[in-house]
Amino acid sequence: MRRGILLSLLLTVLLVSGCASRGPVGSWCGPLPEKAAVSAIAADAVSCLAGLYPPGHTTLHLVPAAASYKGADNDFAAAFENGLRARGFTLAPTAAANTLSVAYTLDALDEKSAWYL
Repeated sequence: MRRGILLSLLLTVLLVSGCASRGPVGSWCGPLPEKAAVSAIAADAVSCLAGLYPPGHTTLHLVPAAASYKGADNDFAAAFENGLRARGFTLAPTAAANTLSVAYTLDALDEKSAWYL
């Protein structure tokens, strides 16, 4: 009896652990809107981070997109980086103990007007 319970518990743990994978790691952008909208979204993101963390005293590491993702170099990434630097943030090329890692997802909720970051 005890062996059956232990075996069923072990099987349950093994099956449930398959659902606990991390999934894709890194930043991601879906199809982007026009350049003016991308710049506005990046400016809003910079303002939000500046409201949470003091520019000039915070070092950020922007988590890059996965190597297999073809849209890693896009207008949003460039506008976001430039905006952070202009606001006074230091950007580190790698994560370290004293840096804040930031990953983002930018995608459309509908085709023309709704986006989320």
